[in-house]
Amino acid sequence: MPKDKELEAIRDLEQELIEAQRIELLIKSDSGNNPIQKVIDGYIGTISIYTSETALRNMYEEVRAVLKAYISKNNVKGRLLGEKAMEKFLDESEAKAYTQRALRLIQKATDKKVKQRLELAYVQLEKEFGVLKKDIEIFKKAAKIDGFTDKEILSRLVKMGKDKNDMIQNFSKEAKKITIAATRRERASSEIEAYQKKVDPNEEWVWVAINSKPCPDCMDRAGVQLPLSRWRQYGLPGSGTTICGVYCMCKLRPVSIAKDAHEEIKSFKFDKDRGVLTTAQEKRVFNAKTNQFK
Repeated sequence: MPKDKELEAIRDLEQELIEAQRIELLIKSDSGNNPIQKVIDGYIGTISIYTSETALRNMYEEVRAVLKAYISKNNVKGRLLGEKAMEKFLDESEAKAYTQRALRLIQKATDKKVKQRLELAYVQLEKEFGVLKKDIEIFKKAAKIDGFTDKEILSRLVKMGKDKNDMIQNFSKEAKKITIAATRRERASSEIEAYQKKVDPNEEWVWVAINSKPCPDCMDRAGVQLPLSRWRQYGLPGSGTTICGVYCMCKLRPVSIAKDAHEEIKSFKFDKDRGVLTTAQEKRVFNAKTNQFK
């Protein structure tokens, strides 16, 4: 690959990571600009959140709606990233000409997986909501045993919430973690599904490590080519099957695209201050010539 195209491909990856990290910083933020925190802050100063099951459930439903919005947005973004990459590196003549029936089957399977990924995030969120309800119940019972009146107990709970030292704030942190993991998972999966609609179904896919310090599992997988069905068995990037877990930044690309986009991109420099990839100056090989994964 010519040097200018190599740097262009690196810039594309860098821009993609910058955007992803911008979204994640917003999700993690405790400011009012973060939709999850905004929902929490709207309830945290009210006594009803600690006395009413309905109020607590309403807060949960609003957080769930935010989670769905993030996932939906990243589903669209992932598909667009995949389509953009295909337009750039694949000619129509090289792409697999699927029949309409085959495309409908692929779309049906894709829609099903999107729903399943959303349901997974909901289950995780419901689990944390259950923990929150139990924590409030335990706190109230323990305070009652210590001699506090109902009014004093509720006053303490509200004060803790305003001081950001509260069970609801712990729920907020866990909800943010779930949302970040879900958005990464959704973007990666929807990008793969966009490729899948164009490339030959028998084509192999290659694991591309784009972090300057990949975990040992990802380093071992870098450069390995396998059918997509095998990768699904071993675990896609961000699925939690590698040491880096849901925080994996790796890519899974069809070989026909990766050979043009990533074949010579073997070294990156990581800007620790900005937290993103910069140039190909650092001499670190990612497409391992030998590995133990196979």
